[in-house]
Amino acid sequence: MTKKILFATAVTALAFYVSGCRSVEEFDNSVVEAKYTEVPVNIDGKLDDAIWNEAVAYSFNSYNAPVIQDGSIKFAWDENFIYVGAQLTDDDVVSTVNTDQTHLYRTGDVLELFLKPINDTYYWEIYGNPEKARTSLFFPSGGRLLFPDSEKYLMPDLKVGAVVDGTLNNWHDKDCGWTVEIAVPIKELTRYGAAINENTIWRFLIGRYNYSRWLEKCENSGITVFKDDNKSYHHMPSYGYMKFIR
Repeated sequence: MTKKILFATAVTALAFYVSGCRSVEEFDNSVVEAKYTEVPVNIDGKLDDAIWNEAVAYSFNSYNAPVIQDGSIKFAWDENFIYVGAQLTDDDVVSTVNTDQTHLYRTGDVLELFLKPINDTYYWEIYGNPEKARTSLFFPSGGRLLFPDSEKYLMPDLKVGAVVDGTLNNWHDKDCGWTVEIAVPIKELTRYGAAINENTIWRFLIGRYNYSRWLEKCENSGITVFKDDNKSYHHMPSYGYMKFIR
């Protein structure tokens, strides 16, 4: 775990203590804050909305070890969406498929967001790539990790915006990276009865696939603590906690 991750976790712990909420020590994995925004985020991948200057930034780790190519990620929300904004260092930005509702992690760089109600079994897998392609998968539980049953529909109103700083799909040069914004519609997340409002806590996991000519192999990373030496993004003990604050 990098110094940046430890610092971000300490800042979050202090915020919970000051606010009178239960402390981070009561949770068994990382805790992040999604900060409320009065103004909806413009999902264009530019990360220039005011909320991104206010939200806490979290760094990546590669299965609890330092990453080769780092990044930062922030979370926000309003009554209609959960927002994710990430700036990803990447010296070879790759995306060979830009078709929605496909397994994009098999075809290039991807940022994934997993969201699960804290007191229920079902969860979503949501991701976007450098070409703004979107995918959403739904699982009743880890015990029903079935394909293609989970792929039946693209989540309505799911938005992805991305900007590449470099030349996409050119392995002859070196790029700087890419930025991505994802807006997940809350009406879909709450359709089975779970709530999202101030002080609600959900389980979450961030997963990143980073393909590059300049790496020995695809680098997988996230921002939580990966438990039990298990590298699956579906391993629930590795999920952190997202608190929705105003």
